[in-house]
Amino acid sequence: MATDITEQKKTELELLSTQNRLEKTNEELSSALIRLENLREFQKTLIRLASAESLVQGDVDTFSRQVCIEAARVLSVERASVWLFEQEQTAIDLVCLYETEGARFTTEGKLFQKDFPVYFKALVEGRAIDADDVYTDPRTSEFAPTYLPANNVKSMLDAAIRVAGKIVGVICNEQTGRQRQWSPEDISYAGELADQIAQAIANQNKIRAERREREARSADQAKSELLATISHEIRTPMNGVLGMVELLRETILSDQQEEYLNTIDTSGNLLLTIINDVLEFSKLNSSELLLIESDVNVIELFSSTLALLRKTLPHQVELALDYAPGFYPILRFDNHRVRQILINLLGNAIKFTEVGKITVSFGLHSQNQWYFEVKDTGSGVESNLLKEMFEPFKQIDAKVKNPKAQGTGLGLSIVKKLVQQMKGEIKVSSIVGEGTTIRIELPLVHTDNDTADDESVVNKERADFGHLRVIAADDNDVNRKVILALLKLYGINADSCTNGQEVLDLFAKKGGQYDLILMDCDMPIVDGYQATEYLRSNYPQLNQPLIVALTAHAMDDARGRAMSAGMNDYLTKPIRRSDIEKLLGSIKIPG
Repeated sequence: MATDITEQKKTELELLSTQNRLEKTNEELSSALIRLENLREFQKTLIRLASAESLVQGDVDTFSRQVCIEAARVLSVERASVWLFEQEQTAIDLVCLYETEGARFTTEGKLFQKDFPVYFKALVEGRAIDADDVYTDPRTSEFAPTYLPANNVKSMLDAAIRVAGKIVGVICNEQTGRQRQWSPEDISYAGELADQIAQAIANQNKIRAERREREARSADQAKSELLATISHEIRTPMNGVLGMVELLRETILSDQQEEYLNTIDTSGNLLLTIINDVLEFSKLNSSELLLIESDVNVIELFSSTLALLRKTLPHQVELALDYAPGFYPILRFDNHRVRQILINLLGNAIKFTEVGKITVSFGLHSQNQWYFEVKDTGSGVESNLLKEMFEPFKQIDAKVKNPKAQGTGLGLSIVKKLVQQMKGEIKVSSIVGEGTTIRIELPLVHTDNDTADDESVVNKERADFGHLRVIAADDNDVNRKVILALLKLYGINADSCTNGQEVLDLFAKKGGQYDLILMDCDMPIVDGYQATEYLRSNYPQLNQPLIVALTAHAMDDARGRAMSAGMNDYLTKPIRRSDIEKLLGSIKIPG
């Protein structure tokens, strides 16, 4: 009897097919589980690397070693290395190479672009070089003659390291002994490890930039302290020199003596100008400048400034002021800084004008700006030198062969920085042989005030202030002699002290019956700041004198310290008769 096996065979084939599908599914599932486990392991690796102290601190060398160890483990390669480009990107330098055999590290190596142009081009243009067969892949075959056989490299997976979009290096993963096909996951892992190194480099750059900034601030601070010390040490004897000049003017002098005295005065003031310019430039460069705005009578400001400078003019030069009728009499700006700009511009004009006229004018430039300008009929400046006029330490006078022009070359540079700080503009024009015009345009700020402080020098008629009770405190014998003599000119017989403790003892002895204390700040035993703080804290308001700092310190922080100690005003040495006269005449003294 014959048996029909068709159905049985069909069933067996279906069972076999099902079994094969199950086996394939199991293999796929197993492979997926392996990939998932690998992904989890790699994520743990990234988390571990992301929290590494070397990454946070930007220690690229140490972090590269850690990354190479992890790359060799998670990618199952025998060699992992980090290379960084030189600045010109003509070569890459080895940071570290890790070999699993013997856990060895190498740190010396260099590859030149000229030797491997195709590899370098592929690295710069692409994200990764995934060479399964390094001998046949055109991106890596350039290494075949020497590098590949020497290290038994068969497959290579390189990922570019980029910081802010610019390639800075490469992480290289090498399979030795056998070829390997790189999976998408492998390529992704290599790229993420490269990103970790990029973060370490970015951290290193940031930390280095912050360190440079700190060092620059420290250097600026040291420079400021040095300049302050130099200024103090020079101003102290300058106070004696210029003070004695003022006192000598009060005596009967022959014409020759008057000429000699004028020479001393001019030279001393030139030295003082140089000191002031250097200090001012230092403050502007270190961003210490503060603008203090107030309501200012523009006409009075310009008139008084020109009055002060007329005595410095050559005999054959006229100084004139010109302004349009109807100009706003009161504007709001930093009175001191505008005066400083005007004095520097006039000083420059006087340098270059031996005969002729210097005209200062001001008026409205637009609805939002006002201007002032200084025009001279001096030697003029060639057009190709105009751009250098406002650069620091540029001596234009040397180039135009003007032997009478002296200075640091900082005056116009200071003008430029001040105008920039005040959000203004500078315009300059010049014709050789005809003269120069410098125009300053500043924001126009109106005020409702009809009056403003007049900082002009008090009337030349000398008032008698003999009723005032004054202490003059200074540890320098010459400076003390100058101050006492200047006060004597105004009828004041002041008591003198050589330190702050003597001031306190004398003040207590006289029952606080003093109207004014001229207080040097740096004195032995008890300095001026300490003495002032004690007086302000231990005497009732009715017994409080006016305390004015006399100091050779000219930096802004010294003024702030004096005011914080309780002083009412601040005079910088060298002290001139006009300073004393203005102080006595413009401040209401209790008593």
